[in-house]
Formats: sequence, structure tokens, C-alpha cells
Amino acid sequence: MPAFVLEIGTEELPARFLAGVESELSKRFSTALAEAGLLFSGVTVCSTPRRLVLYIHELADTAVTREEIVTGPALKAAYDNGGRPTRAAEGFAKTHGVTLQETFTQDTEKGQYIAVRKTVGGGNALDILTAVCPAIITALPFPKRMRWGSGDFTFARPLRWILALLGSTVVPFSLGGKTSGATSLGHRVHTTTPIAIPNAAEYFAIMEQKGAVTVQASARRKVIREGGDALATEKQGRILWKDALLDEVQGLCEHPVPVLG
Repeated sequence: MPAFVLEIGTEELPARFLAGVESELSKRFSTALAEAGLLFSGVTVCSTPRRLVLYIHELADTAVTREEIVTGPALKAAYDNGGRPTRAAEGFAKTHGVTLQETFTQDTEKGQYIAVRKTVGGGNALDILTAVCPAIITALPFPKRMRWGSGDFTFARPLRWILALLGSTVVPFSLGGKTSGATSLGHRVHTTTPIAIPNAAEYFAIMEQKGAVTVQASARRKVIREGGDALATEKQGRILWKDALLDEVQGLCEHPVPVLG
């Protein structure tokens, strides 16, 4: 099963926005894929000031098929006193692409209704992601939103690029004036040209090596803390770390380099 990566490139996001939007990305994608019947594993969500990243280690090519019962009008509204089907029954059957003979009576808490059995699921992962990605990005909640240019789309900060790859295939959609593709942007200072991502599975390694970006917050936090402790030890000192401040500092940078002031 292929990996999937979605990277939403933006202008600098406030550090206080990052933890909340990571949680929302994970929750919303997990729910949407489960509802679509797409099996997946290993969801990782990361963020930096310039990007929000959702990475799924394995995603099924097609959704699981299942059978569900769809109820229509009440039995007494579907047939008249003479047992003849009404327009309500005929319309229900036509809507679901079946004949009246293929419908059946379903007992419910509210009484008897006519119903049909339908096989759902089995959709292509690429098609499902093409619909799910823009819907979830649009709905992400932020403490404050803004619009830019002449468009009506709103987000925490202006969008600058969108990377969306299922394996080596681009998941195609457009949003906020940007079209998804297979390229990313690296660190604002250390890189100047777009970075090609040939396959979703290579995303983290390429961003680290070519983009000078430490995508995962835990890794940035580790660099900051270990580097800071080492510098302080050289001067026979120690740092009184504050977790809340560490949360903010790791959210202000993409490639932390501790220095002694």
C-alpha cells in the first residue's frame, strides 16, 4: 500500500496555532477515511511556521465494499389501498436504480417502510482524496482567519503551495488560488528553488536533506534542548527550561540552531 503526504504551505503561522491544527488534521482525516471505507495505518501530523503536514504510512488503493439498507417512504405511503404502487414508491425505486420488485419491507421503530439494499464503498483512493483534501483544508478551525488578494477563501495565513502525493501520483485539486503538485519549498534562507518530491515515502528525508527543514516538532525541540544544554555546560551553567517557552520556540523555526547569548 502506498504512502500519502499532504503538505499545506503557508506564510508564517503563529506558533500558538500549530498544536491545535495538528490535532484537527489528524482527527478529520482519520474520520473521513474511515467513513469512506479506506483502510490506513500510521498517521503522522507535523507542523512548522511555514507548513502543515499530514503523512499516512500505508493507504489502501480502494475502499472496502459493504452492504447497507436504505429506507424510503412509509409502506402506507408507498402503496394505495388497492396495493398499487404510488408515485412516492416509484420515485424511490428510480432514485436508487432498482425496480419495485427489488424493494422490500423494512420494520423500524417508527413502523414499516420500503427499502433497498445497496453496495457502497469500493471507491478509488485517489478519487476519495481528491474530494476529501480540499474539504478538510477549508474546514480547519483557527482562532483567527484571513483572506488575501481578491479571493473569498480564508485560512490562518495565505496559502503559498500545496503538495499532495499518493505514492508517486499527484492528488489533483485547487484551493485558495493554488493547485496541488509534487513540489515543496524548503527553508526560506537555506534554499531558494522548489524541491521535487518523487514519492510520498521520501518526503521527510528529502525535506531534511535538500530543504534544510526539520518537519517534526519533537525533533526541533530535541535539537534546541540538547544544543542549549551543551552550550550552557561549556560555561559551567545550566538552563532553567520552561516547557511552555519550548513549545513556542520550536514553533517559531524550521531549522533550529542554538547559540549562546
